[in-house]
Amino acid sequence: MNAIDFYKITNEMVKKMAKNHSVKNLEKYYTLTDFVAFPQLNSMGEIEQTYMQIAFHGQNATLISNIINFEKNYESIKNILCGFNPTRVLNKYFSHGATKEEAVNKLIMSFSERGICANVGKSSKRPNAIMSGYVSMLLDTAMYLKDFKSKKDIVEDLKKHYENNDVRSLITYFRNKVKSRFSVALTCDFLKEYSQEFDLPKPDIHIKDTLCALKGLDKNYYNTEKREYECIKHMQELVCEINQWLISENKTPITVYQLDRMIWLICSNKFFLDDKAMNSKDEYLLKVKF
Repeated sequence: MNAIDFYKITNEMVKKMAKNHSVKNLEKYYTLTDFVAFPQLNSMGEIEQTYMQIAFHGQNATLISNIINFEKNYESIKNILCGFNPTRVLNKYFSHGATKEEAVNKLIMSFSERGICANVGKSSKRPNAIMSGYVSMLLDTAMYLKDFKSKKDIVEDLKKHYENNDVRSLITYFRNKVKSRFSVALTCDFLKEYSQEFDLPKPDIHIKDTLCALKGLDKNYYNTEKREYECIKHMQELVCEINQWLISENKTPITVYQLDRMIWLICSNKFFLDDKAMNSKDEYLLKVKF
């Protein structure tokens, strides 16, 4: 199937599903959604906003999201992280010359005291491994953000490592600053929601499965870090082909972000700004299969 037919099927299916979910404004899903999903962001300073967004996207993976449950535990997390103020977090958890390990343990204890902890059983050799990775990420984030004054400064810092749209350099830089928890996929998940300067897909299971079906690749083709970068490139190329056709038809071009979201909405069937519902991923993959 070529890129144009793929887009037509995708566009038709997401519109049909949106109608079934009584979604009146599908376009709101095609631009940065964190501020819609979390209106609390609107009452924060820009550095606090950034800290909260990283804390949220850092738990956007199956195991850790079930533990942190950011939406449900938002108020507790906000309290634990000192209103998402990075300087206050560092002062609190690194007080009295605490080491990184001691700070991690203190932060884990703060989560545990509010009932947010990994329930992995006594047989585990590393009962706090999942939480350790998450809270270590929170401390790394505080260290990275503490000297910035505005979102513009942070975006400009990231863009220094995004010259000529070098996705690998950008992701590597971010992961060197925030060393724990952030895979390639989660880094893209944050960056694409943080600023429109970073028009990226998140190479998650839905994107991977869709591209494998479309291109006739083995199901696990993209399941290495090297090939996740290939997955990102393939999504960018796909959007480029689609946009050439859209422009020739005097239609508005789409972003990589938009195609990513269209695929995600179809495969997850979760119109999260409106409701939550069923699953139609198999039907979609069958339609676009090579």
